[in-house]
Amino acid sequence: MRRHVLLLSPCLLVGCASTTVHSQHDRALDALVARTADVRPSNAAPELDWSPSTVFEIRAAEPNALATSEPAALEQQQPPRLPPPPPRPLGRVTIKGGYYGADEDALDDGWIAGLSWMQFMSPNFATEFEIGYLDVEGKDGGIQTDLWGLPIMFNGRFSIPVGRFEIFGGGGLGTIYFDGEADGAVVDVSADGWLPAGDVFAGAALNLRNTMNLGVEWKHYFTESDSDLDTGLDADAVLLTLGFAR
Repeated sequence: MRRHVLLLSPCLLVGCASTTVHSQHDRALDALVARTADVRPSNAAPELDWSPSTVFEIRAAEPNALATSEPAALEQQQPPRLPPPPPRPLGRVTIKGGYYGADEDALDDGWIAGLSWMQFMSPNFATEFEIGYLDVEGKDGGIQTDLWGLPIMFNGRFSIPVGRFEIFGGGGLGTIYFDGEADGAVVDVSADGWLPAGDVFAGAALNLRNTMNLGVEWKHYFTESDSDLDTGLDADAVLLTLGFAR
């Protein structure tokens, strides 16, 4: 009896194990079938989400925002435009020279040369500093008079442009240093000194270039008389002028 039991025991164990293995295999197959069924595509048409993308809307708005904000930012950064500064007044150096005709009885004709510096305060007004040299002689009553002088004048000058021409006039005050001699039969006098003086003038000039002009100027000098020479230096001068702007 024991022998039969011992022989049947292995068989029972193998059968139970086989049954267990088959049961687990069946369960695995069932799970695989269920998973495959879940994965199987459905016949129904998929529904598409037509709602706008939040990310797309933000990105599309960014360039517009930049395009709108950049001009405003540039306008704010640009400094206010200031009016152009007025043109700087020009200066002018003028060389002068010509005839000097004395109005005094003791003096006749001579010549005069000068140099002036003008500073234009406006297109129509300038200040002028002028220094020159004059040489004049004359004979009256048997007395020969020879005289030279250095006129130094401070003038105000008004001008009116007319096309390429410039019409001007003005006047001023100053002094003339002189050195003269008077020789005659009974007279031999030498004198020098400073005479208070003034002048008035007028003329016209042609603008050759932006920095050069050529003109003619009439000038009248009036002075006091010197007691030693018994004459003054009143005269009319006609001058050619050549000016250079600086």
